[in-house]
Amino acid sequence: MNKPFTKPLRKKELARILDVSPSTLQSYLNVRYYHLLKDLGYEKNSRILWPRVLNELVRILGFQDDH
Repeated sequence: MNKPFTKPLRKKELARILDVSPSTLQSYLNVRYYHLLKDLGYEKNSRILWPRVLNELVRILGFQDDH
C-alpha cells in the first residue's frame, strides 16, 4: 500500500475499499486475524477501525492501493 491510513474508518467503509462484503470483513476481523489485531487495540464489537489496525490488516491481506 502506497499511503498508510491516518484516519479511522467504519467497518462498512473498509469493506467497500477492499471490495468484500461486510460479513467477509467481519470474519477476517473477528475470526481469521483476530489474534493478530487484538494486541493493536481491536475490539470485536467496535464500529470504528483505528489506523494501526487498518494498516496491519492491509499488510496482512497484501492489499495494493491503486489510487
